[in-house]
Order: sequence, then structure tokens, then C-alpha cells
Amino acid sequence: MTIYVTRHGQTDWNQKNILLGSTDMELNETGKAQALQLKKQLENINFDHIISSDLKRAHQTAQIISNNNPNIILNSNLRERNYGNLEGTTPENIGQFWNVPANIKEYSVEPIQDFLTRVFKELDNIIQNYSNNQKILIVTHYGVVMAIDAYFHNKFNYCFDNFLFNNCEFRTYEIN
Repeated sequence: MTIYVTRHGQTDWNQKNILLGSTDMELNETGKAQALQLKKQLENINFDHIISSDLKRAHQTAQIISNNNPNIILNSNLRERNYGNLEGTTPENIGQFWNVPANIKEYSVEPIQDFLTRVFKELDNIIQNYSNNQKILIVTHYGVVMAIDAYFHNKFNYCFDNFLFNNCEFRTYEIN
């Protein structure tokens, strides 16, 4: 199985460096253009399944990539992490909330260990429910992409420092 993972296109809050989290927001014009460019990069890949976060920005990106395929599977477990009272702000010390051992539980932010467990369980489900020779596209969010990368590289011992992943960038993971 090959899992392709991409982040949604840009939103107005992404452009302004405002913490978006689980706030439901649509793509801006740049985000739509990014999704069209990604569509061209992926056009020669025949995906067996497209699974998207159910938040608008990810679902819109999946629709653009897939030519409005009505069979996109919407999945709330692939939503971005809920940043509680910090959403809509530009917090400078957001990195502390990615400290797995500390598992900070302030400002109604979804604890990192709960978030990782949610994403890891969903990846387990995807791997168990689809066959080995399939190509799966997951359209999701920055934090979820980090969690997916952690899943394939050291799980709870993963270092989230200096992780960079742009809007509509993608990665592939091979499952044997």
C-alpha cells in the first residue's frame, strides 16, 4: 500500500500566520491555485481511495485534486488538532503544546497525546481496511501531517521541532 499525504491549500488565516486548528474555513484564491497545481503533480496516479478531513479547507482541496469525485471519504479523525482558546490568535509559544512528555492541558487545547492517539488509530484503521496494493490519498492539515510522519518514524518519541510542510505539499509512505 502507498499512502500519499497532503496538506490543504492556503486559507486567509494561514496567510496571516493565525492559528487555525479546528476552526472551519474555506480556501482562499491562492489555496485553490495551489490545489490545482497539486492536481497536476498527481494526475498520473490513480488513487483507489481519497480520504479527507471533513473540514472545508481539506475537503475543497480533495475535490479540486479529484475533479469533484463524489466518492471522497470524509473523516473527522483526520481533522486538525483543536487549539481551543488559542485559535484565531498568533501565539508565539505554540511549540510547548507539541511537547509529548509534558502533554500540556491549558487553554482548552486538545492534549498532544490525545491528538496523536486519535491520528494513530485512524492510520491503523486505514492500513487494516484497505489492501496492500492500493494507493490512498489523505488530504488533511499541518498538525495531522506531523502526526502521520511521527506514526511512521518513532511514534511518541518523535521530535516535532523544525518540521516544515507547506500548503499542498505531499509525501508518500510505503506500507509492506
